[in-house]
Amino acid sequence: MNKVNQLQSALHRLFKVISLPDRHSGCILEGLNFEGLYQYVRAHSEPVCSFSVEPSGGDGGKLSFSGKEIFHCPAFCLYTDDKMLAGDDFISLGRDYELWLLEDMSFAVVVKTETYVESGDYSICHRYVLTTNMKRFTREMHIDSNHLLFDLVDWVDEQESYLMPLYDF
Repeated sequence: MNKVNQLQSALHRLFKVISLPDRHSGCILEGLNFEGLYQYVRAHSEPVCSFSVEPSGGDGGKLSFSGKEIFHCPAFCLYTDDKMLAGDDFISLGRDYELWLLEDMSFAVVVKTETYVESGDYSICHRYVLTTNMKRFTREMHIDSNHLLFDLVDWVDEQESYLMPLYDF
């Protein structure tokens, strides 16, 4: 089975687990360009590290550090359920549940805790794998299926915009 078919099968399994009726998820996913979605996922996959220190705001001029990779392959973050735990003018704490799609088209739920230090303008992030069992997804994460679906459609549209011809002859 090729990767595009594996992606399609994985998304059908995911939408079935997050409580969309099978016939409904089939209709929703039927209109997706899976080839374009696969290209987007592949282009935006990244290594997922257990620990990182990064400058806030994506400033590439400052030093960033990453620890050991959690997975042995690049992964794509499909969904984030973020919660701000506490904060003041100097420091903020957050906890996110992230749903990652791995290169082999399996899923993993990762817990990410992040500390934002305002005075130093950087963040410290810790990640660990909570589960790879799809049955636990619904217990650990509250996935908004509509939000996830809109993201999928937006990613396909963005990928297709790269492939549009620049000139019309």
